[in-house]
Amino acid sequence: MNNITKVKIIDKIFIMGFIIVLGIGFMTLFLPAKAPSVIENRGLNKIDFPDIKAFLKGDFQDNLEVALTDQFILSRTIKEVTIKATNFIDYLPMSSRVCQNHYVYLDSYFALIDCTDTIVETPLSINEVKENIDNHLAYYNDFNALADTYYYFIPRSTSFDFEKGVMAFDGYEYLKKTLKGKYHIAQLEVNDLADYQKYFFKTDHHWNNVGAYQGYQDIMKLLGKEDEIRPILSEVTIKKNAFVGLSARSSKQLRRSEKFNYYTFNLPKFYMTENGFPSESVDYNYQGEDYKYANYYSIIYDGDRAEFVYDFKNPDEENIMIFASSYSNPINVLIASHFNKTYVVDARHYPDFDYKEYIKSNDIDKILVLASTDVITGEGFNIGDDEDAL
Repeated sequence: MNNITKVKIIDKIFIMGFIIVLGIGFMTLFLPAKAPSVIENRGLNKIDFPDIKAFLKGDFQDNLEVALTDQFILSRTIKEVTIKATNFIDYLPMSSRVCQNHYVYLDSYFALIDCTDTIVETPLSINEVKENIDNHLAYYNDFNALADTYYYFIPRSTSFDFEKGVMAFDGYEYLKKTLKGKYHIAQLEVNDLADYQKYFFKTDHHWNNVGAYQGYQDIMKLLGKEDEIRPILSEVTIKKNAFVGLSARSSKQLRRSEKFNYYTFNLPKFYMTENGFPSESVDYNYQGEDYKYANYYSIIYDGDRAEFVYDFKNPDEENIMIFASSYSNPINVLIASHFNKTYVVDARHYPDFDYKEYIKSNDIDKILVLASTDVITGEGFNIGDDEDAL
């Protein structure tokens, strides 16, 4: 076989391979769109057929390129293999001279710290979020005037500069200095990395069952209900699949995982609505055998919604509004069990939150602001006339 013949055979193989890939891409156009990617912790781009305006502007062509990458038949497998190959080198065996008291960056947002397998977020830059904080303080001060208001600060890892051993954003002290009117305030005591590791997941930015229960106890004391604190009935561990948290998935560290534990409690009967529709509480017997990268935090504690309402039919008790992010999910029903009606509002998912009317129309006596770092600083919690508001 001469060289010319060999080249022609190679060309034919290449052309056939190209046609196969092109055919798979064409098939992708007609298959149902894939669900959000749990591996990458994001919604996948979908293929939208164009109108003339979008085609002429080039928007359709740009979107099609991204969507085909996301919706390609083997995209999940390819991405998973690629991520695992990227994770092949583990940072844990690194010399202590490299990682001791230092960040080992996984990307621009996440890092390992102090030669541990705890993934933390990079420290918050206050100047970048000052406009958001000012927006939030405006309606916090309205809260103080409208109802008996309580603030509980939860310092997620963005609040810390673990290398310097200082708080990058001390939300507790900031609120005490800047809030006006009458209010009550407390915080989850986290003074160093050891405290953080006690109360938070290694692979996720949320607090674990120990941190959430500590928060519940602190909040009951803040509300003057420390004598009513509900004891833990049992601790359950997800038995089969390990928990790969949001921080690990976002930084593509799929080889890192941990056990997921949660507490159960004896609670009286209650009624629940979700975004205005009747709903049921979560299944506390869930064991997650079918989901390799399941978000147990959402499955066990319920996902984020614009509004949850818990009705414990306690007419002698007050009504309370919990203004929060997903940090409230593990303790919503616990707090609600001490009140008549509890309104849990996540402004990120509320299309138009008129809090003054909401507080008045629902006869709310108390407001609890679950002031995690993101609630105080996040753009998604802007309300009102701010240009970034919902």
